[in-house]
Amino acid sequence: MKFENTTEEDIWQVSAWQDVNIDPAHHGMDPNFWLTGRGYIAFKLVDDEGTAMYVRFNRVDDKTLRLFTQFAPESDVSKQRTAGAILQAIPVFIKEVAEDGIEAIIFESRSESLINFMSMSFGFEHLKDADYILRFQKHGAACATVQD
Repeated sequence: MKFENTTEEDIWQVSAWQDVNIDPAHHGMDPNFWLTGRGYIAFKLVDDEGTAMYVRFNRVDDKTLRLFTQFAPESDVSKQRTAGAILQAIPVFIKEVAEDGIEAIIFESRSESLINFMSMSFGFEHLKDADYILRFQKHGAACATVQD
């Protein structure tokens, strides 16, 4: 799994994924949102088959980031491939941002399957409304460890 910069060459794919994505929050969203250089950090996760998803984090405050993801339609990237990308990327990302003083990640979702996956895999907990949070110190170093 690689973290790669997003560029204007990625706009067509982001736009296509947004057009077929069932998440109404992303439909019609400016695809430039996902370009590297915006927010705290923006990138694409790339595996052996190509781009698995687009990711952006914005600062909520000095110690918390908000996670945004643009998932591919299942016809382009299977749920298993998406899950594998998340399982590999989140621990690496946590380890890196923890060194920058970040202590938590929040994401918003109404997808029960995504909420359950993130909760069971990493320990995200319901915060309020449709927000879920992972506090690094609560889950310790195991959260930031990648197993081969």
